[in-house]
Amino acid sequence: MTFAWSPLARSRALVPPSVRHVLYYFDGPKMVVALDSEGRQVLGVAADEDDDGTTRWVFAPAPPERLAALLRTGAGLRALFQGGPVELHDLREAWESVGAWSLASDDVPEELLPDADAELPALTDDVRTYLLAEQAQLVEQRSRVARTKMFFSGAPVHGRRGISAAFAADAIAGYQHLVSLAYGHRRRGGLSSTGPIPEREGSALLLTDMPRGSVGFELVEDDDQARVLPTDLSDVVAQVGALLDAAAASDAAYAETVAEFDRRVVEAMHGFLSRLRNAGASMRMEVHEREYVFTLERLTEAADRASSVLREEADRPLVGKLIGFLPTDRRFELETRQGVVKGRVSRDANTGQISQFFMAECTAHLSVIIVERLAHTTEAFTLVGVEPPRKS
Repeated sequence: MTFAWSPLARSRALVPPSVRHVLYYFDGPKMVVALDSEGRQVLGVAADEDDDGTTRWVFAPAPPERLAALLRTGAGLRALFQGGPVELHDLREAWESVGAWSLASDDVPEELLPDADAELPALTDDVRTYLLAEQAQLVEQRSRVARTKMFFSGAPVHGRRGISAAFAADAIAGYQHLVSLAYGHRRRGGLSSTGPIPEREGSALLLTDMPRGSVGFELVEDDDQARVLPTDLSDVVAQVGALLDAAAASDAAYAETVAEFDRRVVEAMHGFLSRLRNAGASMRMEVHEREYVFTLERLTEAADRASSVLREEADRPLVGKLIGFLPTDRRFELETRQGVVKGRVSRDANTGQISQFFMAECTAHLSVIIVERLAHTTEAFTLVGVEPPRKS
């Protein structure tokens, strides 16, 4: 082979991605959507060809969300090949691999990557519509079962070589414990302060993948059914991700989000965050289509906030006018003499009954979470129910 550049790393035994769609064809395929050896969607471009007819392909991860965005606009092709691992495959005409490498995109010469202003080739409307529908279906299917990816950096990580086994085991166990408690609370409506976690077996996650090019883990629910709606565990994993992010964001966000969780869940979250912080780790977490970034600074802030004092008022009745009510988003706004009170609607609230009081005077029954931290007090309100205004 007479390529002008070859990777310094030794060639690895990587199976060539399996082509699903050819997006550009000129004397052979030049851009394809494919599945790699672990079943993940990738986008490949033919970057070079030698005198013997061997083509050098560069493949980058192309999750359904990102590929759909690329299909809609055509722009941003280069971004898929930046900031993460890519695979190089030297392929002969029969799609036979004669060399393969997994590399960081920074290790690949500029001329082998799409130009900064490169766009997706023109597609017919029918092809674009078909591909967009396919990507939407993939997103929907993936979010029906619980799926979390955790990528680590910092002190426990040793370059690209690996991660401390003790830290990895501790982090995975801490996260699983947190999810199991949140799942038990979701299924039973409450937890005892100690003792066995209810329905723990239903919250088990499987370690299915160690994403290449990064140091991390993918945890997936063991469920092979064709799902129409998300599983309970899928919803719980999404809620846990939102809770961790709220703890790192602000007292107000944390107070509002933590209202839906049992105190035992909060204790487990504090333990999980503290382990990461004490180990000097940073974490990027992908939960379904959401991404959360926890630098060491954010982890420290989150762990501190999770250790704050929490108080609760089970019922604080307020008289006012219900000027905002969004049952799907579970949000409300109540205009009172003291000002407008905003917050969430309880999952157990009778939304049909509440809607009858929209733009009307009422007595709103609110549960209140009070966060006391750094000599400051933050309140968050959850609407539990409404009734006609009380007579003074």
